[in-house]
Amino acid sequence: MNRPVKGFSTVTPGNDAPFFAIHIEEGEKSYTKGLMGPLLDYEIQHMEGRPADPAWGTMALTTNAKTGVTYRTSSIHNAWSNGILDFWDDFSDDGKLVEKSEQIDHDPMASLAVQQEIPANGKKEFQFFLTWHFPNRQGWANEVVGNYYTTQYNNVWDVITKAYQRLEELEDKTLEFVNAFLYTDFTEVVKEAALFNLSTLRSQTVMHGER
Repeated sequence: MNRPVKGFSTVTPGNDAPFFAIHIEEGEKSYTKGLMGPLLDYEIQHMEGRPADPAWGTMALTTNAKTGVTYRTSSIHNAWSNGILDFWDDFSDDGKLVEKSEQIDHDPMASLAVQQEIPANGKKEFQFFLTWHFPNRQGWANEVVGNYYTTQYNNVWDVITKAYQRLEELEDKTLEFVNAFLYTDFTEVVKEAALFNLSTLRSQTVMHGER
């Protein structure tokens, strides 16, 4: 993912500074395709070179599928949700997405699809991964407190690359914890209350700052 040039933003139309890129791997070939973004006067940079806007960061929608992958990095103008309708017309036609010849919106709607044949009474697994990297989280006083997880990864591509290698380990640890808790001799009321609160602790309600 590309870091925006100093003073450039993803919000306002009128400039073509690169702010987002999609990385594609097709067999032995790999390349990065840039999407363009514009200028916002108030956006300044931290000492380490990143814009201070809390909305600045990177997101990635990826898949581990080896074949049948198609994508679009833009749609049509999204007035009256036409961008979503255009995506659906494209996808429902043959299950594939066709890349646009040009970026239409300054905040383009990108899409990713995987096509496979599923035999009668059969099943297939389709895996998609949504990852993000936003370092400029603000506290209640609007000061930047950051996100601890962003100190462990360079950008969103680093997140998915490292997390994907640990998926089986992370799933096993999650199941080990849940099963260990459920098979304790605590009453059902205690178990329910504890697990319900754990889901909140893992949400945006509780945050771990950079320091």
